[in-house]
Amino acid sequence: MSADTTLAIKLASLDGFLNPKGVALIGASDRSAFSRTAYAATKLIGFEEHTFLISRSGGQAHDRTTISDIREITGKADIAVFMIPGDGIMEKVEEVAEAGIRFGIVLASGFGELGSEGKAKQNALLAKMHEHGIRLMGPNCLGFINYLDRTAACTMKSQVPLRIGNLAIVSQSGAIASGMARFAHQQGIGLSHIVATGNEADIDFTEIAPQIIADDRVGAICFFIETVRNPERFFAMAELAQQHSKPLVMIKVGASPLSAQVAAAHTGALVGDDSAFDAVCQHYGIIRVHSLEDAVLTAALAGHTGRIGQGGLGMLSISGGACEIVADAAASAGVELVPFAPETVEKLSNVLPDFCTASNPLDVTGGVVAKPHLFEDALAIVGEDPGVAMIGVVQPLPAKVEVGASGELLRALGRGFKRIPVPGVMVNQAVTPVTEVGDQAIIDAELPHVTGGLNTFIDAAARVFRWSRHLDAMPAPLRRANQATDARPKSEIEALRYLASKGVPTIPFEVVQEGQAVSVVARQLGDKLVVKIASPDILHKTEAGGVLLNVAPDQADEAVRTVIERARAYKPNAHIEGALIAPMRSSALEFVVGIARDPQWGPILAIGLGGIWVEVMQDVQLRLAGTSVKDIAGALQSLRAAKLLAGYRGSKPVDVDRLAQVIESIAAAAIDLGPKLAALEVNPLRVDGSEIEALDALAIWEDG
Repeated sequence: MSADTTLAIKLASLDGFLNPKGVALIGASDRSAFSRTAYAATKLIGFEEHTFLISRSGGQAHDRTTISDIREITGKADIAVFMIPGDGIMEKVEEVAEAGIRFGIVLASGFGELGSEGKAKQNALLAKMHEHGIRLMGPNCLGFINYLDRTAACTMKSQVPLRIGNLAIVSQSGAIASGMARFAHQQGIGLSHIVATGNEADIDFTEIAPQIIADDRVGAICFFIETVRNPERFFAMAELAQQHSKPLVMIKVGASPLSAQVAAAHTGALVGDDSAFDAVCQHYGIIRVHSLEDAVLTAALAGHTGRIGQGGLGMLSISGGACEIVADAAASAGVELVPFAPETVEKLSNVLPDFCTASNPLDVTGGVVAKPHLFEDALAIVGEDPGVAMIGVVQPLPAKVEVGASGELLRALGRGFKRIPVPGVMVNQAVTPVTEVGDQAIIDAELPHVTGGLNTFIDAAARVFRWSRHLDAMPAPLRRANQATDARPKSEIEALRYLASKGVPTIPFEVVQEGQAVSVVARQLGDKLVVKIASPDILHKTEAGGVLLNVAPDQADEAVRTVIERARAYKPNAHIEGALIAPMRSSALEFVVGIARDPQWGPILAIGLGGIWVEVMQDVQLRLAGTSVKDIAGALQSLRAAKLLAGYRGSKPVDVDRLAQVIESIAAAAIDLGPKLAALEVNPLRVDGSEIEALDALAIWEDG
């Protein structure tokens, strides 16, 4: 079944969840803080007429008459919010089902988050609900508010006044969801949805998010997640976001442990723990951040700009100091402040004072305070520059009533923003709250989007530019195993022979036994040789003293005896296949290419330059194994040591396309070995211009 088909089925099963015809609050009571909060949210959103208060004892709650038997509202509600202790939920499930309710949201904690006993309670609750045809959100869950459709089934506090916009928040943590919502409100950012999924015993964020992604009214989604329970559904969600050009901004905490087998390989140290998720984000264009502020501000910016066209950033300010900060921040973040085209410079020179330099960032000087129309004209001119794809204007938003010309200046900017064909943003110098005065100023001046913090804005803009360019060069679908094999290489000999059978260029070699006359074989391989122990039980041959370099052919017999004796002393019970003899190659660039299987995300490709670059500098690029040759070439160019690829101090320039093809072949060979392979590593992969050879290889299996 394809990812798209699976996704369609899940969407159908959750049809109406975020836009229910009615919601039943079970456990409604004036004494319950959660009940008061839940009902207040429905009143604020305008959904109280479709909210039913259920109380076993009847009576009044929140100035309304409660209902003692939920079956009295049969056919009127789709969701039941359980605000009662966990032990009391089970006895209510059958009644809820008889009322025709299809979804249950469970607030109570004390389930899967508390270990094996809690997990057993959670499984029993889920089984009971599924037995009666009810999908479960939670437990330990605060629910959702759908601001766009004015529906709510939640126990989260709402911010007043309402700010409705195009930013959705989806979080596994209710507290973090609330924190994001508070910060967004403080920054004047309107929300479309806020969803807290809790323990995700049944419904998880990868099922809910596609409904939001497919909603054209939503501009962006920011996530807080601790774990991904269904990677395949996550991939489908990410692919859907790419199809809709919908930015996903994500905080993910926690790390998945590596198996002991993967950790034993050098590649395991490179891929390790959380790094695999970075590779997932890179492949699907997910914007990963590490703070709530960056998540909200980046998502809000992306939701405003959408996919940015080709070009760079244009910046304007009345402050030369702000321009300098922006220039430094842009250089650090990799944001291109494009030089203005000659026609733009000419037009600006005709509008601005003679002492103003028409460069990017553009310091329009304080003279525009007295002549606000100059700011408007300068903004419009920069917006017409063919190299500018987005514009930021540094200008404070008033926080309180001010005496002066700031109102007219903002109105001039509002007119200027309307004249430009590219996304425009007004940028506060610092991240400060948007007050009622600021709100009114935005309305009066008709400003398009306001954000805060010069460096914060530049960092967010860098992420949105990278996301936009990712959509321009959409990665090809991941390669799956299409030449599955029963081969099970393990030792260096077997691994090199397997790779050669898959079209990977490998060094010629011979395997010889102790006591065998090897001089004839040795002379056929070259004048200088490398002699290595051949044993599937000795992964790190150098540590065992099992590698000898620059061996002459007439010394080969003695070298073979030496490495075998050392190996036996190092690991007496090791199976010795013999000794491997190969030509000694001259110095060239050496790469480490490995594929390690992450327990969640599957095979991950690690690429790095050998030696100090990978050992000390940790200069490595990770991609999902099965990615395209084009993406691998991009990974090579993204290495910090990428300048070496162009040739350095007389070395040959690397044929990057050829190298990417070889690496793709190595990754394909690993994928074809199937899911029981823990890691496949080529170390080193020698690269001398277009001459590429695997000099050593290792395969490790999950079952040993």
